[in-house]
Amino acid sequence: MNKKLVNYGGILISLAALFYAFSDIRWDTVREQILLINPWYYGLTMLLMILSIFVRAWRWQYIIKPLGATRVGPLYRAVMIGYFGNNVLPFRLGELLRAYAAAKYTGISTVKLLPTVVADRIMDLFSFFIVFVIMSAGMTLPDWAGKTKGTLFAVILLLILGLWVYRSQSVRITLWLSDRKGRLGRMLKELHLSLASLFKMDDYLKILSSSLLLWFIYGFHYFIGFKAFGLSLGVGEAALVLATSTFAVSIPSAPGALGTYHSGLVAILGFLAVEKSSALAFAVMMHLSGFIPITLIGAWYFWRSGVSIHDVK
Repeated sequence: MNKKLVNYGGILISLAALFYAFSDIRWDTVREQILLINPWYYGLTMLLMILSIFVRAWRWQYIIKPLGATRVGPLYRAVMIGYFGNNVLPFRLGELLRAYAAAKYTGISTVKLLPTVVADRIMDLFSFFIVFVIMSAGMTLPDWAGKTKGTLFAVILLLILGLWVYRSQSVRITLWLSDRKGRLGRMLKELHLSLASLFKMDDYLKILSSSLLLWFIYGFHYFIGFKAFGLSLGVGEAALVLATSTFAVSIPSAPGALGTYHSGLVAILGFLAVEKSSALAFAVMMHLSGFIPITLIGAWYFWRSGVSIHDVK
């Protein structure tokens, strides 16, 4: 019942967001904007999104390294499958699907891989903050963006503190888990061992550099999108749109961030003095620039992998 409520709640949020994004729109302007898109720049936005998946898999390889040696190719397929899952399945099951697919490719158990997925998302938070600060340097930001910087900084400090506490108490946690029995006990022990192994990573510089590269690619994706639509917006504006889209896709919604992504971009582009119909055309096409290639490629890998959605559930 709870899952159904979450799913229905996400759908309602998407419907409300779509209503906001698509209300008071001049459809002739939307059509004109789409027809005037520079196909070369737009094609490049698609390639950048595919490249981002490779960079994410490359970074994940170093995060997983303490659990066993892996190759980028299988992880790239697993990440693609995960994004395919997030685009078509509720409850963001793509994250679990990603770990499950990687387990089939690498032989490392799904339970051990799940903490590495969490670590991957934590690195996203760190690197996004750094890239956003760099790209938006010297730009006048709306109040919410300035407050977001402070909030992100506080969250990052809390994460660092939490990780430090966990590491300092690792021996005690191990002793406590030694008395845990049954399936749940075994699962908790595997999770703990996997988390503990993450502190043994010795490729921090590679993980950090690939993380920064990943978010610069995302920012460049929007900058090239501006070029494709003939919008006179620069790097700072691309950082602001990137920040908005990042938060928009984190809001509970229908699969693929339907509606939340579009309303977020329409709102921030309105702040940047882009007319709403033109902003909607940009939002729709930029959403599709990532959704179409990643979903299609991910679906292909999913079909070839033999992974079952029922197994993941």
